[in-house]
Amino acid sequence: MPGDLVAFHFRTLHSAPSTTDYANRRRVVSFRYVDSDAVWSTRPWKTSPPLEPNDLKPGDLLTDDRFPLIQTI
Repeated sequence: MPGDLVAFHFRTLHSAPSTTDYANRRRVVSFRYVDSDAVWSTRPWKTSPPLEPNDLKPGDLLTDDRFPLIQTI
């Protein structure tokens, strides 16, 4: 059905209307995919989702359990 899946480039500005007058709950899931050579980087602004570095240092590969490997065929 139209609207079942929407994909945005991460630099695309987008929004959704308020759901305060909507009778049902709004359910949303967001996936962020990166390549296997992606590295941890710090930002001076609040990121989405907000992630703590834990043991990662700038330049470290994203081998943390929070970034599972998705196998493609």
